[in-house]
Amino acid sequence: MIRLKKIAMAFLALILVLQLAPISFLGGDSLRIAAAAEADVLVMEESFENPADERWITESSGYDDGEAYTGNHSLKYERSDAAYYKYPQVSLAMEPGETYYATVMLKTENVGAGKARIALEAYDGDDWKGGQYTDGLAPADWTLLKLPTYTVPEDAGRLQVSLYLSQGDTGTVWFDDVKVYKKAPAGSQSGYSTSFEDPDDATWLSGSTSYDAAESRTGQYSLKYTNGPANSSPSFDFNLTPGVGYYVSVWVKTDGVADGDGAKLALDAVDAGGNWIGGSYANPINPGDWTYFRIPLYTAPANGAKANLTLYTQGTTGTVWFDDLTLHEVKPKLIQTRLESPGYRGILSPGTDAEIRVRTEAATGADLSAYTIRASLLQEDQTVVEATYLDGPGGDAVFPSAKLAPGTYHVRVEAVLSGTDTAADSEEWTIRKLGSAAEMPESYVDNEGRFWRNGKLFLPIGIYADKIVRSELEELKNSPINTLLPYDLPSGEQLDLAAEYGKQVIFSLKDFFYGSAWAPEGINSDEDAVSKIGEFVNRFKDYPALLAWYLNDEAPNDDRLPSHYEAVKANDPNHPAYTVDFHLPSASVLAKTTDIFGLDVYPVKGLEEDPIGEPGELQKATTEAIGKKGQWAVVQAQNVGNYGQGGLRPPTEREMRNMAWQYITEGARGILFYSLFDMKNDASGLPYEELLGRVNRVAQEIADLQAFILSDRPADNVRIAEGDGDWLHWISRKVGDKDYIAMVNNSQEAQRAAIEVPEGMRLKVWNENTFLPISNNRFTGSYSPLDVQIYELSAKSGSGGGTSNPDPGSSSGTDSGPSTGTEAPNNPLADLEQELNGLRERLDGASASEQAAINAQAIEKIQAAADRIGQLDMTPYLPRSSGDETGIDTPALLARIDSIGEAFDRLRELLRGFSPEAILPARLSMTFEGSSDELQVKLEQAILERLLEKSVAQVTLDWQGVELLFAPSQLQGDVEIRIIRTSDDQQLAAPVYEIQLKVNGSVPTEFNPPITLGLPLPTGADLDKELLAMIEFAGGRTEIVGGKLSGEKMYAELSRLRSKYAVVENRVEFNDLDRVASWAGRAIQVAAAKGFMSGADNGRFAPESPITRAEWVALLAKGLELGDMDVERDMPVSDAPVTRAELAALAGRAVSLLTGRPVPSGENPPALLRFRDASRIPEEMTGAAALAVSLGIVNGVDANRLLPEGIATRAQAAVVLYRLMGIR
Repeated sequence: MIRLKKIAMAFLALILVLQLAPISFLGGDSLRIAAAAEADVLVMEESFENPADERWITESSGYDDGEAYTGNHSLKYERSDAAYYKYPQVSLAMEPGETYYATVMLKTENVGAGKARIALEAYDGDDWKGGQYTDGLAPADWTLLKLPTYTVPEDAGRLQVSLYLSQGDTGTVWFDDVKVYKKAPAGSQSGYSTSFEDPDDATWLSGSTSYDAAESRTGQYSLKYTNGPANSSPSFDFNLTPGVGYYVSVWVKTDGVADGDGAKLALDAVDAGGNWIGGSYANPINPGDWTYFRIPLYTAPANGAKANLTLYTQGTTGTVWFDDLTLHEVKPKLIQTRLESPGYRGILSPGTDAEIRVRTEAATGADLSAYTIRASLLQEDQTVVEATYLDGPGGDAVFPSAKLAPGTYHVRVEAVLSGTDTAADSEEWTIRKLGSAAEMPESYVDNEGRFWRNGKLFLPIGIYADKIVRSELEELKNSPINTLLPYDLPSGEQLDLAAEYGKQVIFSLKDFFYGSAWAPEGINSDEDAVSKIGEFVNRFKDYPALLAWYLNDEAPNDDRLPSHYEAVKANDPNHPAYTVDFHLPSASVLAKTTDIFGLDVYPVKGLEEDPIGEPGELQKATTEAIGKKGQWAVVQAQNVGNYGQGGLRPPTEREMRNMAWQYITEGARGILFYSLFDMKNDASGLPYEELLGRVNRVAQEIADLQAFILSDRPADNVRIAEGDGDWLHWISRKVGDKDYIAMVNNSQEAQRAAIEVPEGMRLKVWNENTFLPISNNRFTGSYSPLDVQIYELSAKSGSGGGTSNPDPGSSSGTDSGPSTGTEAPNNPLADLEQELNGLRERLDGASASEQAAINAQAIEKIQAAADRIGQLDMTPYLPRSSGDETGIDTPALLARIDSIGEAFDRLRELLRGFSPEAILPARLSMTFEGSSDELQVKLEQAILERLLEKSVAQVTLDWQGVELLFAPSQLQGDVEIRIIRTSDDQQLAAPVYEIQLKVNGSVPTEFNPPITLGLPLPTGADLDKELLAMIEFAGGRTEIVGGKLSGEKMYAELSRLRSKYAVVENRVEFNDLDRVASWAGRAIQVAAAKGFMSGADNGRFAPESPITRAEWVALLAKGLELGDMDVERDMPVSDAPVTRAELAALAGRAVSLLTGRPVPSGENPPALLRFRDASRIPEEMTGAAALAVSLGIVNGVDANRLLPEGIATRAQAAVVLYRLMGIR
């Protein structure tokens, strides 16, 4: 009988290979076979063939050699006492967040009404976390029972398989061939998998590997890799399909491997000729217990033919075990798109008429002959504004933006099956048209690829470091290096330390990947990584030293990177994301993964054949591919011999300077050097001081020429007349009334070139006094190997002899070039009008898109000038300078306001010349100097009336970091302001400010609209910035007035000024949080600190008590600065407890109000599909709830249940509010 069953199984296997469908065999329904999906991974298989395995033995279960489905044994479970309820159960390793299911063959005897069952249950220690169960079967012959899928909760530590009979039933059950599978992600399939269970399989055998029966994760064997002085690594070859994505996952365990070494994976691809064309790799991991490990997704290019998968190790000591390896195939897309315009995060700046342009291409390997490409511009509510169809399989979809009202829009591109309205593939881009300059991010990249920060252009000149330490900052104290990129995660104190030395920081999130050896604690899944990024971004985004987020280091095609980028964008609108790679990734990939890209090509080894021209060649190709996207290139300063790559020495100063200018001339608008830690440990033994000196000298030249590098004005009629070739990289730009030209010879040979210049010009080498000969409007120059020459071109009528420096911040030379926004010029209007005239000339003959870009530049320049003009030092208008004055020289101040008003009027005229509908808000900031602890000042009514007359919308009074912001129309009469700074309150550890304001001698009862008070943060304290709040002292009591953190100040809107104010770290403790502290403790602490939520009584928070809908709406409105009516629209408030569906829907509506994201439409939003009870969400709430779930604002009670009809608790509300505050 057993032999017959094995023959039957072989026959069944053959049929399954042919049709992969459930079939009947041997007696109709007596035998049912359901094959696992091809991509799913078998993580456990048990046929009960080892009677010595006691894991399955209980008082009611044991091995039976008289009955089996396959092999010689089954597991027999017998229950004669209905009250007895013990059954066999075995734990297995699993991955939190992954989905599993199980199958088992079973037969029963004398079970009556009972059913035989299998279950999967998750535990954290002994704490049950949920499970999956089935109704079971009671067949008289062997039958397959399949358990539905179950997603393991993130906080589970183990998965348990249970075999049992229904409670209260008796009888006998035989179990055989238990299998547990891990479900493959949607869109993926398994191309190959192995658990190394066949010791005769020579595929994975090498001189360093063997099959090990003493150590395994699943089954009986693993692959053992023994390190030695000459390792031999096994590999596996497979064919590639263009357009298909591939990645590899495997479980790894190590023992005795040195720190820094460990297990590694590599996937290398070749074309039909065997030439290497790319691959995917992962840094080594060294876990002491079984750990999941994977390499990033690699999408096979059009010329991809074959690939090689290699298991190997880094190091010469210890042992590595591999088990449960899977090669995953991800199905290809049909289209790939990228947003060409607007370039930075889809933002249309105020006053711009730039077109919206999305480029569509067929994805690699895709055949679009049966599809039509449709592009639609949608309003936030999904109403179609305009739709167009592309001619052919690709091209640009263009939509005008001039007539669009400010708001959020979406461009959706779809591959529609011809003759239908069915979209087989689609991608969507979000567009935000801003209504005012105040809505612009604090930092962004403009249409020329230049970086703006706090209204000024900024050229990053940076260096990689290990961490931020004072000793290295001292070494860089007088260096032109202005930016650090530390690989180690910096603390708040380290960021403040960098700010103390005037350095910006690019914060590294590059290791926030599940499976990375350097991932922070708590990342146990890809979802954890996204959540952790959001957590870190919110924790550090308000530090003044923060410049950008470093998302990726030389793995730009990692399929997890888009979600990391979205996490940064969702939580921080004010700082860009930055990634680097040593070759150009797909432009479409970059559009979805970063704001700024940098090449990091390291060609110098110290050999004659070093390809030093490679940086410029790749930079040129990159700029051609991605246009004016921000680019910060990385210059090699290190010896690649430090990494075992055959380097004999680091680059010379000449080589380093040449590479830097190659990048700059071909489009880079930021430069970083790699790296401090390598220069300190140079493999060739060169001293650190010498290497750092080289970097500083190259960086200083770049800093001195930053106005040239950042200029967006091409030099007029300058071109290369002769000698232009692959050796030459060059650029010419106008700065003020001069032109600057950079010429770079990337070759090891001397070269010549002729530069044609306009008539009547003279040329000299920058920073030298000798003029060069020009004949027939040409200069012919000779360029030695790796030469870089910077020329200055000026009109002959200009003064000669002096050295001009195009850096507006430099004090050297006598003829500095004009400002580009990096410093305030002496005569901003004169310089501005000259620049605007240049822009106006460029409008003639420009295309519509070019005109829009020019107009946007003009608006940016005008707004920057307005901000500079609005800065008013009050010292000249005060009778004394001690800081406690009561009088102001009103006539002199009125005259100054008149001149400022005239300047504002002129700026408005200039603005109308570029954008008739644009609005220029006029703001005036009055800065009062003085070192005393008190300021008294009186603004006569005539001053406020004059400000109103000159259309000044806002006045800021600034004294020692204290700011009072108001509209002149709010204060009618003579205004007296008194600010007193008291000694730091010992109990509060913060300065207290008494604020007094009178109008015509009386204290106003109310300000409508409110005025704004800004206070500096306490200094010298290790502050938890999330717990900071502004408090008010009045009438013998204190009250939290909220406060919004911006940089190193906190602001609060006040409808009245009552007395004293301070910024404090408000730590509120509750005594009843034990049951919720692990998941809600921080959220409750922050909500209480800000005054958004208060306790119940006797030190309790009552975290598990319900919250009413009215309370939840008020909490959202207060915590997120939203209007009650905005939040509660169509969902009236009441005192009834809020359900979890209502909690999610109101949260989703808040997300839409905060970010402009549309609320999903349709009956089954994808974000809710994994929840079995999603259908119980009221229809009118489904879309908003789906939006909250899709961003991780609201999660299920477990992996498959949302519990929409359940009552939300105060702890759950605090957590949701905390996540929403991060998005805000």
